[in-house]
Amino acid sequence: MRGHLWNIAYAKPGDQRWALVDDKGWRTFPNRRVISDGELLRYVWYLSAVTLRGRIYFATFQGNILKLMLHPRPRLVPVVNDQSSHMIWHCGILRHNVVSYLVPANDNHRSLLMVRYYSSLDHLSPDEQRRMKRRKRTTLLKLPGDRPGQYKWHQLEVFKVDLAGKKLIPVENMGHRAVFIGDVTCISFSIQRFPSVYGNAVYLGMNSHCSIACGVRHLNDNRIEPRLEHVLEGGGKAPLGFDKTLRGPERIVPLARPCSLEEYLVCHVGFKYGIKD
Repeated sequence: MRGHLWNIAYAKPGDQRWALVDDKGWRTFPNRRVISDGELLRYVWYLSAVTLRGRIYFATFQGNILKLMLHPRPRLVPVVNDQSSHMIWHCGILRHNVVSYLVPANDNHRSLLMVRYYSSLDHLSPDEQRRMKRRKRTTLLKLPGDRPGQYKWHQLEVFKVDLAGKKLIPVENMGHRAVFIGDVTCISFSIQRFPSVYGNAVYLGMNSHCSIACGVRHLNDNRIEPRLEHVLEGGGKAPLGFDKTLRGPERIVPLARPCSLEEYLVCHVGFKYGIKD
């Protein structure tokens, strides 16, 4: 369901072959763009899947949420339509400016949170950017750029998913919860059981979408902590961005060994095979 795989296959006892889930539910979202040559570009991927009360929910990169219904036939049904047009053109290519993650909000899996991360502020107008940068409480992240004295602006938001109201509600306080988000999985737990982990904080996993200098975002005061240092198994500093020359992201490991719980989970949620400790 990740990467360029768009289909969900299913089979029930007695079936002789797999079948594809009806995905016509996508068409109710304004998520299709016609590019210059007239080709229809359906730019929606399944990013995170979460089970809640016996049901399966999916989040798109942009932040829309769909539910998998089984009867009378397996199909995707829209639940929340939010921020579906936050994609930008760059060098003639339509690319993601946002990635959204679903994660259980508590241990009994009775509610959901969504963490939405923007790699730039291109989705905001210049005036909106100026206003947000002036605010004392903001969802913006000011991180060091490629050159000394330069900075890059990102945005990280946390929402409660209101399934009944079909909307997202901004959240500034998760209490004693810690959230780890990544391309492989997303988890949350109470720090009362793991006091070495920060509460009311979002940890960004080591993966291609969130490989930035920020490692932890504290929601109570918008404080940012740098990412824990990682290295390549064969030696050398690990790249922050996605490096196609690497055989696989599992070759990146924490510098300090044995690693802490935080370091292990940051790798666990982001790397396909975790780390080899």
